[in-house]
Amino acid sequence: MKRFINSLVFSFIALAATVSSYAQWTQVNIGTTIELRAISFASQNVGYIAADSGAVFKTTNGGMSWTRLTTTGVNVTLRALSFVNENVGVVVGDNATILRTTNGGMTWTAQTAAQLAGTAYAGSLRGVSFVNEMTGWISGELGAIQGTTNGGATWTSQAGDRANTTRDVTGIQFRNVNLGYAIARGGFFYRTTNGGMTWQESRPYGSSGNPRTQNLFFTSDNTGFVVGSPQSAPSAFVARTTTGDTAASAWTVQMTPIARVANDDPRLMSVHFADANNGVIASRRGFLLRTSNAGTTWTQETNPAGTGDLNSVWVTPNGTAFAVGVGGVLLRRTSITTSVRQEELVGVSISAQPNPANGSTSIVLNLPKASSVQIFVTNVLGQTIATLHEGTLQAGQQAFSWNVTNLPSGVYFYRASINGASIGGRVVVQ
Repeated sequence: MKRFINSLVFSFIALAATVSSYAQWTQVNIGTTIELRAISFASQNVGYIAADSGAVFKTTNGGMSWTRLTTTGVNVTLRALSFVNENVGVVVGDNATILRTTNGGMTWTAQTAAQLAGTAYAGSLRGVSFVNEMTGWISGELGAIQGTTNGGATWTSQAGDRANTTRDVTGIQFRNVNLGYAIARGGFFYRTTNGGMTWQESRPYGSSGNPRTQNLFFTSDNTGFVVGSPQSAPSAFVARTTTGDTAASAWTVQMTPIARVANDDPRLMSVHFADANNGVIASRRGFLLRTSNAGTTWTQETNPAGTGDLNSVWVTPNGTAFAVGVGGVLLRRTSITTSVRQEELVGVSISAQPNPANGSTSIVLNLPKASSVQIFVTNVLGQTIATLHEGTLQAGQQAFSWNVTNLPSGVYFYRASINGASIGGRVVVQ
């Protein structure tokens, strides 16, 4: 509890919230009142929502309108989803439900999880993360972590060397086929560097208060965030690391202004980032928090839908944010990256040359003054696949070469974070 108390003192300085005085989020009516559990975008325009009653919704116009897809015979709560492109994705949920589509949700194939202790696994699956069409992982109740290398045709249990294999694994994210992270109830954090064959286990944000770690998101291989709430502390927390290490010293725990009311858990439910600096958190009781400085501070924003629980949040690479929750609530916010410190971008330009790219291209940046700059490239899932520069740059034009020889053809997003403001564009790899 000491770590949480110390962080609570810090929170009133670093995390003082200000409620926005103007509408930034708008509510989108998708024609349902069932609870929406998770949201994910496969590209700037194509996104999916997993929901109760076996429902999956899809948008093809950037979230302006949604259509319910057919999932015949499925009536369980669907809790998580992962799409590697607009057509190929996996949705998971209660009763060990695993559904895979290869045609954008037109049809779904049910898959079977690996056995647990010699018996069929029937727990609730809470997380899923695919890094390509064939390689992915699922996580859930009873300590379940399972992996596949054949698109889910078969799954293999990866309980392995984790000391505590009974805790619900509530979130999982892999950066590539080797490096992955997971979290479990009780404040457990896991890290693997060999595709899940072995895991490092720790409780880096403290064990006092039985932390209910709910969700995680890593913006790079080393920088990540975990959100949740300790049962016996007065407010919800954000834990941040810049090394990805399991040691407690590698994490900073910050308490938020979202306080417990009576016995109501103020848990933060979901966190997602557009880039290294700009991210959003959604929570129970309808709270929304936004950061523009890599999680150093968080600002509370107004939820036009009221105080209903929010379950999931997603930010597309251009900064459009979405949140979903109870009662069929879907919230949309236009770019979270355009209203913050835009004076830093006066006189700045960035481009990819050549574009389309084949073999290699250069990200060319023009700066009017010396600045702290991070230049990186993400895929359509918002995953950072290359960091081209991190540090101070002098004024003038500078080019950073990017080798695309081994990348799949498609659209990628390059972005420069300049003194906390963000600018970028898209490049087509042929």
